[in-house]
Amino acid sequence: MILTSLFILIGMYFGFVWGFGDSIIVKWQTQNILHAKKQSIAKYCNQKDLRYFISHKNNQLKHMTDNQVSRNIFYYCGEYGSKSIGIRGKINMNGINILFPKYKIDKIYVN
Repeated sequence: MILTSLFILIGMYFGFVWGFGDSIIVKWQTQNILHAKKQSIAKYCNQKDLRYFISHKNNQLKHMTDNQVSRNIFYYCGEYGSKSIGIRGKINMNGINILFPKYKIDKIYVN
């Protein structure tokens, strides 16, 4: 009984991570970047987009899409303030990361 429950919990965890975890991880990373200091945000966007992100710093990222690309590249869209934004990056799935992929955001921009 305990062993069966343990397998069910592990299966639910991996199902969550593979099904929804990637978008939640990218959303958290994006929120942390957009609520950071100006110099940190500037690493991920151009000056025009930087001004938008700074002026809307108190907003939350909403309506995230699913991953629009495959393999080791990801692209998500979401709503930030009154505009749609794009989030692009790379996925590291080497070694142990096959079970827990690492998502690294490269660029955030206003669509």
